[in-house]
Amino acid sequence: MKRKWVSWIIDGFLGLLIVFLLSCQIQMMITQNKKENYGVPRCYGLSFMAVMTDSMVGNNPDSLNVGTGIIVKQVSPKEIKLNDVVTFYHVIHTKSGDVGIVNTHRIVDAPYTGEDGLIHFHTRGDNYKSESATYSKAGEYFDETKLIGKVITHNDILGNILQVISPTVSGTNAALNGTTSKAWVFPLIILLPVAIIATITIVDVVKTNKKEKLAYEAELNAAMEEAHINKDDERERVLFE
Repeated sequence: MKRKWVSWIIDGFLGLLIVFLLSCQIQMMITQNKKENYGVPRCYGLSFMAVMTDSMVGNNPDSLNVGTGIIVKQVSPKEIKLNDVVTFYHVIHTKSGDVGIVNTHRIVDAPYTGEDGLIHFHTRGDNYKSESATYSKAGEYFDETKLIGKVITHNDILGNILQVISPTVSGTNAALNGTTSKAWVFPLIILLPVAIIATITIVDVVKTNKKEKLAYEAELNAAMEEAHINKDDERERVLFE
């Protein structure tokens, strides 16, 4: 009985894990295709990206090195305040045409509500000597419709992982020059454990059923022998069973 309880607990945990992973994948697929998300996938209100330019390199605790990973939380525009680091969408003008990019910079002026009723922001990178080709020292101006979220933490190790598995990155150079990130890797990482867990569960169920069937057959045969039932007589066997 104890082994059954352990098995039920493990099966329950694996089932919840499968549901969680699938819900993450579904959320990411839906949000990535939403117009207001600008191609940035989101899972339970969080987005994960790698910073690909040096515009936020600085001495502040929340300055961002090239390649660092950031976790961006979806928040209300009203929660954004001076000195917050935010991720947003804006369009830059190049010789080859306009390019829409996802960028991460610091709020340098207090947000204000414009005549259009929207909250407006002014951002700028921490690094005034940035080598980003299109980095503007004047910063960027945008309204709340372009806000993707607020950076709540960053980590270099996370960045190394995200540069390989994440379909989205933050930074001008990434948009202009492309990135080595592969959009298919992250879904694979989520779906592969689901497939493994499902396979293990199916194999376990088959083995358990086979074991129970063999035990039942052995018990039935022993009882038939004790009751002197003819095993070759199908009718007598069925009636006894």
